[in-house]
Order: sequence, then structure tokens, then C-alpha cells
Amino acid sequence: HAVLRQELSREPSTVFFTGHSLGGALATFASLDVTLHTIPRVNAFLKYREWQASHAVPSEDWRARPRHPPGPRAFPAADLESGVLHTPHSPNATRRLLSSPGLEPNHSSAPHKFVKKCKVYMYNFGSPRVGNGSFAQLFNKVVPCSYRVVVDGDIVTGLPPSKYRHVGTQILIDSVGAGSIIIDPSFVERWLRTTMKSSVAVHSLLVYRKGLIGIKLAAEFLRS
Repeated sequence: HAVLRQELSREPSTVFFTGHSLGGALATFASLDVTLHTIPRVNAFLKYREWQASHAVPSEDWRARPRHPPGPRAFPAADLESGVLHTPHSPNATRRLLSSPGLEPNHSSAPHKFVKKCKVYMYNFGSPRVGNGSFAQLFNKVVPCSYRVVVDGDIVTGLPPSKYRHVGTQILIDSVGAGSIIIDPSFVERWLRTTMKSSVAVHSLLVYRKGLIGIKLAAEFLRS
């Protein structure tokens, strides 16, 4: 977390998590963890840095700066959906926030390019289910930009059974590279157009690669 905070504070960007099979399950947990514990903190720092640049004083002395950071309206309370974290309103608390690993203040008078907030995207391939219904509901709320690529017939994506649930938006592809793709298939599409999850062979990363290449070639053919 400290390394990621440091990199994002220097160069704000979108963070992607991805993995195949159990690696996809780990990507799911990692994306949730970072979204809950790192992204709000980085976004709060970016918002403070933007305010700091608009009130820049070319001095290393904190006493030469405005005594109070922005008020509650500028920094609303912690909100996972907006990715904004409430910033402390005392100079000492602000100093402690900025002295956190990777969040050192920059006293340069040159204004920074303001990035509204960093975002997290998650793509997994052939991932098993990773949590119960409550976990899936929390994950889909906190990490809405998550996509689960599944080769039709992959038995691993149906495991474990019972109370476990999938997260994110399903992207269903074929195993032969024909270019077939269904995004967020409905119950009718799953019933009419998909096969039973009974094949271990199609779980191979090579099969996933073949299916994705087929979609890419089909899209290029349609554009030509």
C-alpha cells in the first residue's frame, strides 16, 4: 500500500488488477483492498494538493501558509462511491496526513495538474467464486468497474458451489476463437446459448487467449 500510495501521489493514474484462475480470485481481493484502504487516501491527498497549489506560498515554513485547510464542504465525509476521504482540519493533523508514507507535501509554487480521482479496474479470467452474497454486494458497490471473462463451459468458474457468488460483470466468450461474445448475459441467454460448465480443458489460459484473439479479429473484420 505504501509503495502504491507513493506512486499514485507522484503520478495519478488508473490502477488495473488482473489474473487467471486463482490469480483472478486474488485480483478480486486485491482490488477491493486497495479501493478501500489506498485510493480514498490518495484522492484526499490529491484534492488537498490542488487546494495547496491554489493557495501556494513559496516557503518551507508552515506558519507562512493559511492556518486552516479547506472546510468540510471542500472535503466531504468519507464516501466509498466518490472516493473522497475527510481531511483533518488542524495543522498538526494535516501535517501527520502528509507525512504518511508516499504522501509528502510538495511546497513548489508551480501548480500541479489536478486529477479528480484515481480509479480501480479489475479484470479476471476463469476465476472461481470468491465470496458469499454479502461480499459480492459490497464488492460491486465499491469496485463497479470489474469484469469477469469466462470461456463457455469452463468448470472452474462454477466453483465453489452453494452459497458462493460471483462479482462484477460477466463477459462470456467461446473456446474456439469464433469471435462470439456476450456481455452480461441474461438468464435466457445463459440458458439458450451457453453450455454446461463441465470442461476442465477450456480453463487453460491458451483457450482464453484464443477466444479473445477471435473477438479481436472479428472486430477488425467488421471495421474493414
